[in-house]
Amino acid sequence: AAATGTRQMREFSDDIAARCERNGRNPEDLKIIWGAQPLVAEDEREAQARQREIRERIPLEASLALMSGHFNYDLNSLDIDKPVGDLKVPGTQGMLEAYTKSNP
Repeated sequence: AAATGTRQMREFSDDIAARCERNGRNPEDLKIIWGAQPLVAEDEREAQARQREIRERIPLEASLALMSGHFNYDLNSLDIDKPVGDLKVPGTQGMLEAYTKSNP
């Protein structure tokens, strides 16, 4: 799952636990391993500045190519200036959900 914060991580794990129970499985038998990419700085302001700098260095075309690969869907076919909306893709659904729900 692609989560952008602890709230989304909790929502995801609660959802998976509920699905396990509905299907007669013990949620404790399922383990979720989270990954993180921390950004370390002296303070919050510097961390945000570093994050902006990193994002500004990533070419839009590279981001679209990477995400298109995850979704198995050519994002270049969409208008970059319009919300994605309800998009059906054959690729990674969790990443698509995180992408469409994030704030630009």
